[in-house]
Amino acid sequence: MLTNVALDGHTNIQYSIINFSEIKFHKDTRLDADHYHPWHLRNLEKNRAQSQPLSEFIVHISGGATPLGAMYPETGIPFLRVQNIMPNYISDADIKYLSPSQNQ
Repeated sequence: MLTNVALDGHTNIQYSIINFSEIKFHKDTRLDADHYHPWHLRNLEKNRAQSQPLSEFIVHISGGATPLGAMYPETGIPFLRVQNIMPNYISDADIKYLSPSQNQ
């Protein structure tokens, strides 16, 4: 439930209320308030209906040491590394890129 209130002269302050049972329903481990904004919950439901597990596309994945002196260009073909794969999403934090010749 999303509610607008006025507080100390400020108008249009929004807050939402969610029951703990709804958090368990979503099987989320997040407790930040923005995650449970009604807009975000609607988008999660849409994405869940259209998404497939990464295991449908990846046959094998393993981590390894980056070769000493490895050079990654600032732009190019995004290079997905093990540390970019998170539960339920792919993180673009510290994303690396390959040049076309490295992608051969």
